[in-house]
Amino acid sequence: MSTSVLIGIPDLLFSSKVNAVARQQGIPVVATFTKHDLLSKAHGETPSMLILDLNADALAPLESVAAMKSDPHTRGIAVVGFQTRIDETLRTSAEEAGCDLVLSRSQFIEALPDILSGKLLKR
Repeated sequence: MSTSVLIGIPDLLFSSKVNAVARQQGIPVVATFTKHDLLSKAHGETPSMLILDLNADALAPLESVAAMKSDPHTRGIAVVGFQTRIDETLRTSAEEAGCDLVLSRSQFIEALPDILSGKLLKR
């Protein structure tokens, strides 16, 4: 992927891991910490992907994903959501909101290089 990746990951240690892998692949990362900021940057930065912590209440993850997927300008942005612990209800809700891929946090870290390169996203 050649364009930027938008991340909504309030945990700074975890977001730094994502930044490190993205930097290795030459992918610019744009961080966001609120729902308003996330939606604004999705419009302004035109990222190829959003990586979102589904447990980050400040980002209103399900509402944010649904808003992005219902907007013609941002609906093409791939959305990868991860959750701290396995919660099938949250997984289903995230998929219904429009997440293209939903993983546990450990699955996400393991697959991060392939996620960033676009190998795991079917479009």
